[in-house]
Amino acid sequence: MLLSPSIMKNKTILLFMSTIRTLQREINDAINDVEVNPTSIRTRTKLGEFSDEKLEKLKTFVDNIDTGKLKGYMSTLPPLHINQLTADEYEDPFKMPLPKRWQIYKTFLKGHVDKLHVKIDSAIADYKKAYMRFDSVSSPDNIRLMKKMKVIGMTTTCAARMRDSLESVKFPIVVIEEAAEVLESHVISAVTKDCKHLILIGDHKQLRPAVADFEVETKYRLGVSLFERMVANGVECHTLDVQHRMRPEISSLIVPYIYPTLKDHESVKKYPDVRGVAGNMFFLHHEQPESNSGECSKENKHEADFLLKFAEYLLQNGYKPEEITILSAYLGQVTTLHRKRRSCSHPGMQQIPIKSVDDYQGEENKIILLSLVRNNEESKIGFLSNEKRVCVALSRAREGLYIMGNIKHLTSRSRLWKDIEHTLISQNDVGPKISLKCQLHNRITHVDSCKDFGHLEQGGCRRKCMKELDCGHVCPQQCHGRDIGHIAEYFCREKCERYPCRAHPKVRCTSLCSMECARCEASIDHKLTCGHLAKCYMFTLDEDRIGSLKDDSHCEEVVDMKLNCNHNTILKCYLKFDSLEKKCHECTNKTKKHVRFTKNTRL
Repeated sequence: MLLSPSIMKNKTILLFMSTIRTLQREINDAINDVEVNPTSIRTRTKLGEFSDEKLEKLKTFVDNIDTGKLKGYMSTLPPLHINQLTADEYEDPFKMPLPKRWQIYKTFLKGHVDKLHVKIDSAIADYKKAYMRFDSVSSPDNIRLMKKMKVIGMTTTCAARMRDSLESVKFPIVVIEEAAEVLESHVISAVTKDCKHLILIGDHKQLRPAVADFEVETKYRLGVSLFERMVANGVECHTLDVQHRMRPEISSLIVPYIYPTLKDHESVKKYPDVRGVAGNMFFLHHEQPESNSGECSKENKHEADFLLKFAEYLLQNGYKPEEITILSAYLGQVTTLHRKRRSCSHPGMQQIPIKSVDDYQGEENKIILLSLVRNNEESKIGFLSNEKRVCVALSRAREGLYIMGNIKHLTSRSRLWKDIEHTLISQNDVGPKISLKCQLHNRITHVDSCKDFGHLEQGGCRRKCMKELDCGHVCPQQCHGRDIGHIAEYFCREKCERYPCRAHPKVRCTSLCSMECARCEASIDHKLTCGHLAKCYMFTLDEDRIGSLKDDSHCEEVVDMKLNCNHNTILKCYLKFDSLEKKCHECTNKTKKHVRFTKNTRL
């Protein structure tokens, strides 16, 4: 392969090409030895050295090579016009040096992109013209409709788009919810000159508005909402100091560290305990390392695997998928959780919400499983040191909150996490293993890895259920967390011991114990004129019913019969007295048939 002078300056590419050429020569030598004498000791030794040492060397080299630098260098090459190629290069592109091939590729790509840009610009211009025409036609109708309404609801983005219409409506009061998460420019766009009362509702201690450009946000403080700016400047505001969401154990993580005066409403003290777990809140400490997910995000596969198993265990204890949410501090972890969830066998797992903390502000759920992800040798915790993000993450759960992370790393980098750790320790809610509790036997199982859930396949413990059922039998299944009342899924499978028929008190039911008793099929000791014995077919039997069963017209024994076309069919015996127009299944002749017994009739 020919190398241009510009490539000669790049040490990374030179080293790469040199290594490839050396390995290629060694591969060719090994192949020649195999062709000459494939069974010799020298050949086997050389192949062994190549397969073990050389491939490992190549793997190490490729792992360490700066691929980003290589791609960056290639992207700096200028486009090359096809007229600059030689005749041989034009006929066979593989005769071109690598830089030339790259330049030609960039030329073709740029030409294609330029054509697409022209089409896109034209489509955007057409769209803007069409939208302006549509808006001019629909605006009067919107204005007339809104003037009839007492309350109008819309997003701040919609308010900016319909600014002219809102000015025509002249509404005096504007209420903006989640105002601490709304950009100041969005608030201004929703307020017209006729507004007399602006009400902002929000929490400035939670996440700020999202700004696309981090540099601009930092330089001009665009991430600070009008709501937070007013609070910081001492504008009078009223605070709701009673929370109706979190049980006291969960709210203690943010009170008083984030909300000094927040109080718990009486209703949150009456929540039931989380089924299948010994505690309603727990921080599972571990030291399994994180890894990179994409260019800037993080993932922790150990946390992803464990929380998915934990969620499945909660489903086995009777929780619905919509009652559980898995949150993560990083988008990379959210992607990993979604990918790993595809292999989960429990059907309810696919309906469990999996979201990032930032996307879950303003929402809540009965049980939250939180993956903090960060776990590295440098004890870096990233934006987990951000008090606002921590506040959102810890305040989404109503009844149960279970967190996975490295508490030592968090406390070494954040004063807030030190306070949270103090609360967790005082409540005995932090440790290397989480305690699961069987609902039937109150047996505790300590788990810290996915394999520990393998012994709890039904959401209970390792014992047999053995709970006494209403019928007097015991459940022989493995301990199960779902349907512990044995009503819907787990029921008695023993044979029924009842004798339901009063006419035959010695005839035992043939159904399962948990099922409705089967009809009695004992004979009533009366031979009908057709030759069959009358059957009971009842749970209970009185004399009138016995008398009616002695009538031949009630014989339900199944018999063979022959039609006039000489084909056989099967009917109940009492139908032999009926004259029916019946179409034979084996021929299309419509016959007037009368049942008559044959030698093949089963009595």
